[in-house]
Amino acid sequence: DSERRYKRDWKWSDNKKKEVSEKLVERFSHLKNELYTINELFIAYEKLYNKQATHLDVLNWTPGFFQLTLYSYINQFAVMLSRIYDHNKDANSLLKLCDYIESNLKYLGYSMNKTKEFVDASRKILSDNEYLVIKLKNLRNLTLAHNDLGYIEKNAWEEFSPTIGEYRSLVTSAHDIVCMLSILIDLPTPCLGMGVGNDIDYLITTLQKGYMDDELE
Repeated sequence: DSERRYKRDWKWSDNKKKEVSEKLVERFSHLKNELYTINELFIAYEKLYNKQATHLDVLNWTPGFFQLTLYSYINQFAVMLSRIYDHNKDANSLLKLCDYIESNLKYLGYSMNKTKEFVDASRKILSDNEYLVIKLKNLRNLTLAHNDLGYIEKNAWEEFSPTIGEYRSLVTSAHDIVCMLSILIDLPTPCLGMGVGNDIDYLITTLQKGYMDDELE
């Protein structure tokens, strides 16, 4: 009986370790992919917004399209960035990933010291950015995810939105945490930047050339 119980417990423990490890990798992969998209949306917004200073003539050929594109980029960016910093207990966020790792230390099989270093460093980064996360959450809740009655005639972006520099800091901080986690669980370190900025450069240059060719004809 004791031998059967030992084998049963060992099998349960082995299955539990596999389940926890697979779930961690799944959550990590999801956050990594979210961060890729978040960063591209941010770069795309910055790049297209700055084109208003250098290529306004091109943008004015189809102003409605470009204004809606800018609107879509910044709104989707803010919503997705807010998601990965969410405090909701059911969220797959950076904070909840730290909670998951701490609550499953005995099943993960990583170095206790390295795991603690990762969690402590991640929580420090999250704590340092908490005031920005609160601003972003208010922006999301009042105007991006809901039409709050109190802000129908107000500008929640002016009151709550982080600055461009602060947005960049939040993206960088999230990337730092994801990179530290990839080292902990022995996965490739993700590099941000998939080239959307170059795509926009190419698009604007091509449009400009096309319209100039039309005028010459």
